[in-house]
Amino acid sequence: MDSPKNPEIELSWRDPRTLGIAGALALVVWYAVANWNSFPATPAPADALDAYTACTRFVDDRLKAPASARHQEYRDVAISHPAGGGFRVRGYVDSQNSFGAMLRSRWECEVAFEGRTARLKHLAID
Repeated sequence: MDSPKNPEIELSWRDPRTLGIAGALALVVWYAVANWNSFPATPAPADALDAYTACTRFVDDRLKAPASARHQEYRDVAISHPAGGGFRVRGYVDSQNSFGAMLRSRWECEVAFEGRTARLKHLAID
């Protein structure tokens, strides 16, 4: 077995291989930091608050004066899970009718979620 001519190697940061690896690493870090918010995150599953929020929006879409709407607070509404899945939410809304008088209307809403998108299954407003 022959012994190597030079058993020692001096490493330098100026070595083209070292500069190439450092440059590639810096580019990857820069790209990750610059695009941090655009990476898809796994959304949390929908919960009762999401169902309440979706239902109040569906109700508002059907009101004469949605800007006047005052919904029953989240902590006071009735929320259940129907057999078909999703959420059933029951509450009320105080809003103006076409004459400007404030009226209370009771509503019942069923929503199902596909990811973070709410799909209206049923809505009744009395």
